[in-house]
Amino acid sequence: MHLLFHENIHVGSISVLRPSDVSMGCAEGDFKPTEHFVEFERSVPPYWDNEVDHRIWNGFKLVLQNGKNVHSSGAVLHCIRIDQDNIEYLLSVLGIFDPPYEELFPSADEDLDD
Repeated sequence: MHLLFHENIHVGSISVLRPSDVSMGCAEGDFKPTEHFVEFERSVPPYWDNEVDHRIWNGFKLVLQNGKNVHSSGAVLHCIRIDQDNIEYLLSVLGIFDPPYEELFPSADEDLDD
């Protein structure tokens, strides 16, 4: 379980981080909010909110299970309201450079050969 922080507040977790665009060093994972996410959502305006059903926040810190920080160009959280009772969250991590992408996803470079 990877942890997601915003200004040192644990706002959620990502159970599995998957490579999404190997050539750009990107990954994604399904986000599970913590009890602190409600306060975050109320107090931090989204980066993008042009649609009622889709909001985007940035400025997160991702910490791996082993305690290492993922250094990247940015971590972006998408919140998509499907209907009144269903909300999907997706975390996108862009331009991962430390730990090395190949270390996080050893088989990802094989995808470049396909």
